[in-house]
Amino acid sequence: MDLLAVTATTVLTALTFVTVLMAWPRSPVRHLLGGVIVGRFVPRWTFFAPVPGTTDFHVVWRAWEKDSPGPWREMIAMTPQRRPIDVLWNPSKFSRKATIDIALELLQESIILNDQGDSNAAILTVPYILLAQRTSREASLYPMIEHFQFAIVADSLAEPSARPAFVSRVHAA
Repeated sequence: MDLLAVTATTVLTALTFVTVLMAWPRSPVRHLLGGVIVGRFVPRWTFFAPVPGTTDFHVVWRAWEKDSPGPWREMIAMTPQRRPIDVLWNPSKFSRKATIDIALELLQESIILNDQGDSNAAILTVPYILLAQRTSREASLYPMIEHFQFAIVADSLAEPSARPAFVSRVHAA
């Protein structure tokens, strides 16, 4: 074996070993590398969530025409066509994850604002503005739409039907 093959094998073996050690919650390697830049390049695998999710959230939108709402539609980017290559390379998942993370942040902020008695302030939050912009871009694919509205819908196996967790105001397209 040449020097390059030995070096590559050694580096990959060391990275695999460090990755396994980083998986342990109280690992001294995790404690040692966690705060340094080198530790950011070591993957952290977590197989079980401490509090598993029991609810799925979907971002949906609908068009408004002449003061009457249309049917709710799931955003196109949120319901992609799965391809076999997605197992290895799926860059669009980051856009979907970002949209859901923004929606969950909006839910949290709207609950806090409602508890403070200011339910109208949610439209001034960054997550609301980002979701409105995302929905506006989706609505712009349909030239006849004048107004739109978005919602965050919660879906669970425990409940027979989905329920709206947040519904936006109606906005001009």
